[in-house]
Amino acid sequence: MRIAIVLACLLAAAACGDDSPNGPSDGQNPPGDGSGSGSGSGEATLTSYVIDLVTNHTVATEDAKPYADFSSLPDPDGSGNDLTAYSSLF
Repeated sequence: MRIAIVLACLLAAAACGDDSPNGPSDGQNPPGDGSGSGSGSGEATLTSYVIDLVTNHTVATEDAKPYADFSSLPDPDGSGNDLTAYSSLF
């Protein structure tokens, strides 16, 4: 179920474009900075990875990220059933 939610978020984000030339450039908000994660500890989580991916890397010319890039990330927001973890994306 968690994979389906993440996939739905990624697909929804892929459908959105960034028309603002003033947005942050790639790499300004790397995964693991704690943004978007429920823990705030600064370590990379699935939530921080997805938020960074959607915010900084959703462009038509970038290839899809391989599952191995995020398969081992902890998911405290999913485990804790935090339904607001991805609210900043919507």
